[in-house]
Amino acid sequence: MKVFGKNVNGRRWFPVAAFGFVVCVLLAVCFAPNLYALSVTDNAGKITLENGLTVILKEDHSASVAAIQVWVMTGSANETEQEAGITHVIEHMIFKGTPLRKMGEIAKTIEASGGNINAYTSFDRTVYFVEIPGSHFDTGLDVLLDAVQHSLFDEVELAKEKEVVLEEYRRSLDIPENELGKAVMALSYKKHFYGRPIIGYEGSIRAIDRHAILKYINKWYVPKNMVLVAVGDFDSDDALQKVRALVKDFPRKPVSDFMSPVEPPQTALRKIVKNDRVKQVYMNLLWHIPSINNKEIYPLDLLEIILGQGKSSRLYNRMKMDSNLVYSIDAGTYALKNPGVFSIDATLAPEKVKEALEAIGEEMARVVSEPVSSSELAKAKTIAEAGFVFDLENMSGQARTLGFFQTMTGNMDHADSYLDRLRQVTPEDILRVARSCFTPENLTLGMVLPLDAKFQMDDQQAAGLFRVANTEPVKAAVSTEKETKGERILLANGMRVIIQEDHRLPEASFTGV
Repeated sequence: MKVFGKNVNGRRWFPVAAFGFVVCVLLAVCFAPNLYALSVTDNAGKITLENGLTVILKEDHSASVAAIQVWVMTGSANETEQEAGITHVIEHMIFKGTPLRKMGEIAKTIEASGGNINAYTSFDRTVYFVEIPGSHFDTGLDVLLDAVQHSLFDEVELAKEKEVVLEEYRRSLDIPENELGKAVMALSYKKHFYGRPIIGYEGSIRAIDRHAILKYINKWYVPKNMVLVAVGDFDSDDALQKVRALVKDFPRKPVSDFMSPVEPPQTALRKIVKNDRVKQVYMNLLWHIPSINNKEIYPLDLLEIILGQGKSSRLYNRMKMDSNLVYSIDAGTYALKNPGVFSIDATLAPEKVKEALEAIGEEMARVVSEPVSSSELAKAKTIAEAGFVFDLENMSGQARTLGFFQTMTGNMDHADSYLDRLRQVTPEDILRVARSCFTPENLTLGMVLPLDAKFQMDDQQAAGLFRVANTEPVKAAVSTEKETKGERILLANGMRVIIQEDHRLPEASFTGV
């Protein structure tokens, strides 16, 4: 699930003391179920204050660090047409000063305490966060809650920051992947505001003024629409008392009833092909999928791994290792509050476009025509579980997990059932969901090619690559894997060696005793 931020393959590997690190990773992968025996919600308390603010506090004294996050349940999908980009501008402005702290003092105070402060904007949420030593927890809490409640949005600073955002917008125009992503989302979502870029448009950004910001803040930055999460080295009872004191003047208000337009079902393949000043082809395929609270998300999360996560995935093996059709390729489930998308992204040479599309079509046809093997599914579950556990290694990861499930699914306890539901997914579940989602009528295809490259394939031909004539009723998968027993070898010098093959994961483990 890309939105959640899990990316096992993107984890940083440290060459120093490599053996110890690899062993730790392998143990985490092999024994993830035991590591998760203590759930992320253990020792986490949740309370809703009188003004409607949800507070989640979890003590963790394993390190003298604290992570404090404020999740506001609003993003670019909550903006009107005239407000496009305003959520992102507010994110830039929120740390620009309050009645208690002048311009620059918010970041300075946190950094002087040995911490850092930052924020990000998405379709459905805006998150402000502080990471700070546990001994300075009170400072981090005070500064963060001051900023989200009392930011001044000074007009002079707003004019300056809008230029910063506009420069960010202009830079994005020079990144082919970004431009393609925006174009394909706009084509895929013709009604829902997921089709608009989170950053907005140049015209809408320029039109944002202080009055518009205060109006938006009044609608969405209300206690009932916010979640405070803190995990780390602090006392929960003391922390709750401090939170109550810091938000005592934060009035209870109703949440805006604004909703983005409902996206109607897609009934025909959509395609956009552009020529630009690029050296390679950028390809993006999107299929509409259910929203994050739909049970079908669990098979899709595993299918993301099977198809396009890592060098052992189907797409990477077929298109990179076997036939060298692409420079890069991956897949992702983008689970959102409203129906999201499943994406395949690739970069490749212009002369290989047709062959690459045919190969992707064949792999998607395979997904909707036959169950995945039990060994392939087991490997995907192991990778997904390891990724989930890795996200809980530090205070920020725990807070992020609790905040995500509370705001995106409505209940932090869903974090505990996430792995259980993944474990219950069967090959038949994946086949059923694949047949429902991966139809050519539900596909949006986008490409950016070099200026001198030509691509000739009409919508009907493109749809034909992803159409399966007939599919058999869903049947249980039969594993073709053979059990491999360990082999014991006695070397000439008397050393005993035990070797056992296990091809479920592309890893090897060595132990000397």
